[in-house]
Amino acid sequence: MIRHVRFDKKKRVVDELIRRIEGGVMADGFLLPGEHQLAEEFAVSRGTLREALAELKRRNYIATQSGVGSIVTFDGMVLDQRSGWAQALADTGAQVSTDTLRFETVTRPDLFSRFGTDHFITLD
Repeated sequence: MIRHVRFDKKKRVVDELIRRIEGGVMADGFLLPGEHQLAEEFAVSRGTLREALAELKRRNYIATQSGVGSIVTFDGMVLDQRSGWAQALADTGAQVSTDTLRFETVTRPDLFSRFGTDHFITLD
């Protein structure tokens, strides 16, 4: 029962912060209030709040930086990154292109024991 209540509180915090972010109340680059203030505002423990922030980070709504806090990184476009960044951007209609900077064969004796060869192709 305690786990279920904590999940509900976390979901409530996540849902409300997503509503604020997607609604433009907290725009891209916005610095979220500190953990103590947010925990107090939502009447949750700091542990529950940290779980909610971790979920927002996992969903790419925020980024956290040590010594700074949590910053909104959502720019109005939801990206499904399961297929990778390039595909997620292409799915939104963004123009995506690639440039080959370097393509050459290299010898890496230090990788022989791992891959059974020391000859590789590098592509940048």
